[in-house]
Amino acid sequence: MAALRFLTLILFLISGATARADGITWQPWSEQVFATAARDGKLVLLDMEAVWCHWCHVMDETTYQDPAVIKLINQHFIAVKVDQDGNPALSQRYEDWGWPATVMFDGAGREINKERGYVEPAAMAQVLQALVDKPEPMPEMPASKPAALALLTAQQKQVLIQRLGAAYDAEHGGWGNRHKFLQADALDYLLLNASAGDATARERARQTMQNARAIIDPVWGGIFQYSDDGTWNSPHYEKIMSSQANAVRLYATASTILGDAEFRAAAELIAGYMVTHLKAPEGGFYPSQDADLSAEMGKAFYALNDQERRKLGEPRIDRNLYAREAGWAISALVALHEATGEDKWLAAAMDAARWAIAQRLAPSGGWRHDAEDIGGPFMTTNLAMASATLDLYRVTADRMWLDLAQHAGDFMVDKLEDKTVGGFALAPVPAGATGVMAQPVKHFDDNTNAVRFYNALTHYTGDARYAAAAKRTMAYLAGTPAANRAAFWPGLLQADAELANPPVHMTVVGKKGDATAAALYRQALTYPATYRRIEWLDEAEGALANPDVTYPTLARPALFACIEKRCSLPIYAPEEAHKKLDRLFGRTG
Repeated sequence: MAALRFLTLILFLISGATARADGITWQPWSEQVFATAARDGKLVLLDMEAVWCHWCHVMDETTYQDPAVIKLINQHFIAVKVDQDGNPALSQRYEDWGWPATVMFDGAGREINKERGYVEPAAMAQVLQALVDKPEPMPEMPASKPAALALLTAQQKQVLIQRLGAAYDAEHGGWGNRHKFLQADALDYLLLNASAGDATARERARQTMQNARAIIDPVWGGIFQYSDDGTWNSPHYEKIMSSQANAVRLYATASTILGDAEFRAAAELIAGYMVTHLKAPEGGFYPSQDADLSAEMGKAFYALNDQERRKLGEPRIDRNLYAREAGWAISALVALHEATGEDKWLAAAMDAARWAIAQRLAPSGGWRHDAEDIGGPFMTTNLAMASATLDLYRVTADRMWLDLAQHAGDFMVDKLEDKTVGGFALAPVPAGATGVMAQPVKHFDDNTNAVRFYNALTHYTGDARYAAAAKRTMAYLAGTPAANRAAFWPGLLQADAELANPPVHMTVVGKKGDATAAALYRQALTYPATYRRIEWLDEAEGALANPDVTYPTLARPALFACIEKRCSLPIYAPEEAHKKLDRLFGRTG
């Protein structure tokens, strides 16, 4: 019976049709639900869940089978069920409430209550009855005001740095005292500082990433979502694409910055899972794999070897295909190719890119999340693919990828940027939207990553429009309340640091068919720096997009590096490149 109900739900999510499950009439998401609720004198209940989410399944099995809950919902609410992976705008709007997230609205679209995670039947019935009796709107959050300057003040940076340091778990690594996972923005910031010689950042990155290997599946590979015991020893077994991609990228980068072969091995183990379990035959990547075959056997199942697991079966994989996941996978696999030099990782990234171009690239230059892109375009999807194509340009020097990155950058500014106060919205406000849905949400991570993307695009193209977009977005972020209090926001610190300084700039001058030129380019890609601009100037292709440095015409290939308006002498021998770059950049180890 449970399997039948779950299958009914999946078919409902795929088809978008009204379905009946557990006695509740569930509707697909639409802006029209509020008009219908107002007409019928009802409230709206939004159940946001994930296909891979254990507690979402439990809530379907218990809470939404409870007779009192069913009666209250059917009498007084329009019930809406949404797969959060399929609707990034709703997902990011409510992601802080965890999955399942239960949000209740009045007929005007105003939020009247939000519930975090699993709600047991009796508690849900009590909440529903209280809202029916007194449906009062929740208070609204204050609006942000753009900062005067497009950088953080010294005081803002000090407060954010102190908060990051205070949250570090010196005993176990990572941040916080309960949930342990690879916090990508924090580790990116540590690796940036480690590459610049910060010993504390280096040690904290190493400790965290060494200990986090405890949540990597040693049998099939892949990394579990998180551990909930404050150490790293109690994993939640779902494998989410964002977790896989971040882990591959971070471990690959750490293997270069910290010089640890064990981190390269971790990156390859996780990437091996990605390409064997989550890579679709078409080239894209699936969003997730369920934690368990059943709620009762998670720990026991993952303690088994490969053969024993396969006798029992494999946890279900969500086989939807989204461009966002393709973008994440591309960036991760590019980083692993850079760290290892192995072409199979780049080949998998190129497969995903070709699939995305064929299936998700819109004529406008933007990227569709799925085939229909209902509710889109979405910032998170376009930013993932924009960053992925810029990463492909860095690793291949094929100018087609830079063109695609520029098209996506132009599209996001045109369709998603708030031209009044700055910042990028999750998605355009739908026509006829009401209540909170008429208020655009600007996701902090999207906007900090947008600063980094547009800043990098500026250095590669020399286009002042992208510099202006980066500065506008940073000014918006610096004016948010979170930037002026002790927030945990390492991504903002990294965006600020990159915007304030030029990247390490390395250029190979020589023909692309030349083996020595290729070897020099490989040395540039493996140089231990995270904030980089790497280019290949082949005169047969014409000038680079940003010809801000004039290079001499030489009889043989050479690598040049520039920093703070000074450039190196030509480096001809690949085996000498890193030593000479160290001297130029002042690296001591």
